[in-house]
Amino acid sequence: MKKAPGKMLKAYVDSQKFNSTTEIMNAMKEMFRDVLQQVMESEPDMELGYEKVRE
Repeated sequence: MKKAPGKMLKAYVDSQKFNSTTEIMNAMKEMFRDVLQQVMESEPDMELGYEKVRE
């Protein structure tokens, strides 16, 4: 697995103006949720060779 580009991460952190470690942890939870959701939605494409039917 490739690492996220440093420039992209720096731009994200700079744009958020974090004021506490709590804000950082919440942002990490949201990013993890979004990545996990994307993986779950992409799984049929990767494993079965066809797109998931969107409602």
